[in-house]
Amino acid sequence: MLRSLLTLAIVSCLACPASADTKTPLPIHKLQVDRYGPVVTGMTPEEASIKLKLPLIPESPLDPQDKESQACHYEYPSGDYQDIGFMVEDGRITRIDIRSKKISTMNNIRIGDSEETVRKAFPGKVLEEIHPYI
Repeated sequence: MLRSLLTLAIVSCLACPASADTKTPLPIHKLQVDRYGPVVTGMTPEEASIKLKLPLIPESPLDPQDKESQACHYEYPSGDYQDIGFMVEDGRITRIDIRSKKISTMNNIRIGDSEETVRKAFPGKVLEEIHPYI
């Protein structure tokens, strides 16, 4: 009896993590100048959700009375902030921010790659500028 209860407890513990994680993982696509896989800048978050087959969720609840939050905010696939964020301005995706090494560009550039790697991937096309906020 004790052995069967112990077995049941172990099986229950092993099953819990799988059922607790209900988020659908982000499909990994290549980043291009104007798109992440099927999501193209200029789309609405609703259109992007359909293309990704994941809900895009604002970083914080949007207040319909607050025009500023409606004008510019970020939305994330399944509310997960780890890999990618979509900036939404006036109801349209205008920028795609990558936060994870899992995602690369069409030239296989990833976060953390060296300047030399970037220069080799884009020969003669790299322009270095001082950040506008500095």
